[in-house]
Amino acid sequence: MYRDQLVMAFLDAYPLAEGHTLVVPRRHVQRFEDLTEEEACALSRALLKVSKAISKAFGVDALTIGVNDGPDAGQVVPHVHVHVIPRRQGDGAGNLHAIFRNARRISSVDMDDVARRISSNIEP
Repeated sequence: MYRDQLVMAFLDAYPLAEGHTLVVPRRHVQRFEDLTEEEACALSRALLKVSKAISKAFGVDALTIGVNDGPDAGQVVPHVHVHVIPRRQGDGAGNLHAIFRNARRISSVDMDDVARRISSNIEP
């Protein structure tokens, strides 16, 4: 379907909707953070191209784009892959927040601390 030197895209073997596509780096890496900057940029460029093509091919105005990054996030196949799923009004799938319906919500008091913890770990 799509292929360049660093990335490829193909239909999901167990599609959640017609056109459900995976965009993957060609080099084997399990976690998103294991990608090189060049691979991450190539993945993003391919994702943009493939997303536009899926929207046009299936006449949809919406997509769910997601990554299960690591086993604890639901990653079943140990290779980085981005799901691109065409969406239609009333398809019953919900949004990404539906995954966390029963999860503990953090309070607004905790937000400043959370932001500081993340900011202090961003590499230059």
